[in-house]
Amino acid sequence: MNLKDLKNSNVLVSIFIDNLDKKEILEETLFSVSKQTSPIDLLVVHQLEDSDLEELKTMLDSPKITIRQTVDGKLEEQITVSDGKINYILQKVEFDEFPKLFNNVFNKALENGYELCSIIEKFDIVGLNWFSLVNVYQAENPDVHIFFPIIRNSLNGVFSNLMNEASWAEGLAEEAGKIDLNLLNRFNCMVPLGAAFRVKSLEEFSEEGKNGQFLPIKESIKLSHYYEFFMRMIYNDLKALCIPRIGYEYRVTTNDFFKQYSCKVPTNLTEIKAENGGFAPQEAQFWMELAKKEYFFDEDRDKIYVAPVEIEAPMQAQEPTQDEQG
Repeated sequence: MNLKDLKNSNVLVSIFIDNLDKKEILEETLFSVSKQTSPIDLLVVHQLEDSDLEELKTMLDSPKITIRQTVDGKLEEQITVSDGKINYILQKVEFDEFPKLFNNVFNKALENGYELCSIIEKFDIVGLNWFSLVNVYQAENPDVHIFFPIIRNSLNGVFSNLMNEASWAEGLAEEAGKIDLNLLNRFNCMVPLGAAFRVKSLEEFSEEGKNGQFLPIKESIKLSHYYEFFMRMIYNDLKALCIPRIGYEYRVTTNDFFKQYSCKVPTNLTEIKAENGGFAPQEAQFWMELAKKEYFFDEDRDKIYVAPVEIEAPMQAQEPTQDEQG
């Protein structure tokens, strides 16, 4: 099956799955996708071997959630199978960086005539009415090109804070709910997960790669790739709106590793070992500063970080001893 045969919606949503760890939490994500009140098509990008792939297909074909509770001192398990279906297609890939994953779903959406594209992460929850709201707002706001949800952020299962809400705070945005360049220059405050992007609008300001694919997000930039992307699109006069509804739950757990496919940058990033995906403080700062310099350019200028070279202090000449003086 290809996307043209699959197409049952104007929205293409992508999720990347590199393994089946924490399957029950992944099932919660898929359950929320299956319960959308407005239909979407799901592009499941993966790096699974055949045995795990068959298990994933089972999870996609019959989404369910498991609820455990204590009743009369006994732990009981209740499994609820979704009455909704997921209209999905599988794509195996070699890459696992967020810019390439975003560019992949954008090009699939462009090639197959989707109006909107979106990207979500495993373990998160999509609000059941979120894409229904997107369709209402995009119909009523034809001059708006990016639609953000307000995000509920939870840390280790406990509510932490709201995200994407800055444009609604008094005095921060030039127009309430609209994301502008002054706001973005002051704060890296918008997250792409769950957001819906008008495909044809992004195409105009996306670099065309050597293989004919479009690159809305610059693939050479690390950490701050989506920050630079948002500033570049707003600089090019694309309009972005935060819909004043909680439409996405962004789940974070305490980890001692960071993977480039995720845009959830951990607060302890500079404390994580380099072999586990951590960044030195100087490099993390370099990428954030680079985003504010590169958004003027539509093309990816392939900037790289060069670690400072530590120079050993020259050895000081010692006074000759009396024996050496003769």
